[in-house]
Amino acid sequence: MSKTFFLALLSVLLVAQVVFAQEQTRVQDPNVPASAIGADAVTMAAPDAATKAVPGSEIAEWVFSQAMAGDALTHANLCAIVVLPGPADSFNIRFGLFNVAADRLDFLIMDSFRALDGESLLHESVFDTVAPLSGSVTVHYPSVVQGKGPVVLGFTGFTQFESAAFNTDPDTYDNPDFGATVLDMDETVIELVYSGDVPGSLRCRGTLKFDPKLNTSIANIVQVFP
Repeated sequence: MSKTFFLALLSVLLVAQVVFAQEQTRVQDPNVPASAIGADAVTMAAPDAATKAVPGSEIAEWVFSQAMAGDALTHANLCAIVVLPGPADSFNIRFGLFNVAADRLDFLIMDSFRALDGESLLHESVFDTVAPLSGSVTVHYPSVVQGKGPVVLGFTGFTQFESAAFNTDPDTYDNPDFGATVLDMDETVIELVYSGDVPGSLRCRGTLKFDPKLNTSIANIVQVFP
């Protein structure tokens, strides 16, 4: 066997070993979708992510009703409510977004840099999106790359009292297979942009916090502009 052929064969074996190790590691991440087994979870975050109903949507609806019946409506200038159903140690990082404002919701930016007690989390992928009933959702970031920071979603037809949902895979900057829990997501900041083509339209912001009484995390998103 020639030296050149041996080196080429060794290179192929090393590459195959690395790919296999990456797939094995990916499966161990408890935040990724079950369908990611044997494939890279990033493929779940295509720019125009397919919308589909996901088991658990009725839980989000229940949490919405609980939040609305509680103190959510007492917040001045409430724009929307974001919920992340518990329990606190759950690895299912599935967000529900309920629009309260009369304006059309165009964009969501979600940043977990202050989460995990300040250590910060990045959102590596977005998957299992559910669009508002009369509109659509597009994953602007992360799309075809592994995310290194916030989530950016765009919506059409997201009007008052409609909802959307999506999962993310939160990881740390030094561990792409970190298993983030619902409680770890505390201090995640959510910003909303309404009717972006209209000058002076709503800009809203809120912070996610786990509520033991409701066994869920809630962010009341309130108006910050104008």
